[in-house]
Amino acid sequence: MSKVVIFDLDKTLLSGDSTKAWMLMRFKSGKLRFLCAAILAPIALVFLKSKKLKFIGAYMLLFVASFRMNEREMIDSFSSFSSKIRDGKINSVRWFDDGFKEILKHLKEGRRVIIATAAPELLASKILDAVNLNVEVIGTPLSKGLFGGWIGGAHCRNEEKVRRIKSIGVSTKWYAAYTDDFNDDYPILLNSENPYLINSTCKKEYVVRNLKLLNWS
Repeated sequence: MSKVVIFDLDKTLLSGDSTKAWMLMRFKSGKLRFLCAAILAPIALVFLKSKKLKFIGAYMLLFVASFRMNEREMIDSFSSFSSKIRDGKINSVRWFDDGFKEILKHLKEGRRVIIATAAPELLASKILDAVNLNVEVIGTPLSKGLFGGWIGGAHCRNEEKVRRIKSIGVSTKWYAAYTDDFNDDYPILLNSENPYLINSTCKKEYVVRNLKLLNWS
């Protein structure tokens, strides 16, 4: 059985928040959408400041960003955005070369690579497709809301990531785990033989055995 390696996506393999960057692009696509986002932003920010309630604020803005988009339009928008990341046209989000090489190394050595992210699963899949990375993806599922926008399902973070990983037949402990966020992802680090924190100033080495800090660019 192949050894399993888990990667977070945003700020681990990518330099920024892909969902946030996609939503900002959508807000700029029309005056009405921008106005609605501006009105909702103060309320959403209250939720975004809370780790436990952050998903509510994110879903509010996601609904506005995706309002009146059908499934085909969502897929096309995610694909176009992902190509722009690949081509270096999104200033706030780019691939870390070190992270990309780390994935390729594990694949070459025959390991099973899984991307486990809080970002929408469909968006994460398109980001990986754009750079021809054939790996498994676990993320937050999306569904069409009652009033024409898209909303997220169970937020794929913290213990939910572990549950989702186990649901596809992976048992603990996995070979390695990479993330930038100790607080959000300590469950996947605890369940890893080789846990890594990326570009982090966190001083939690004593909490997770064998935890290593890496600087990627």
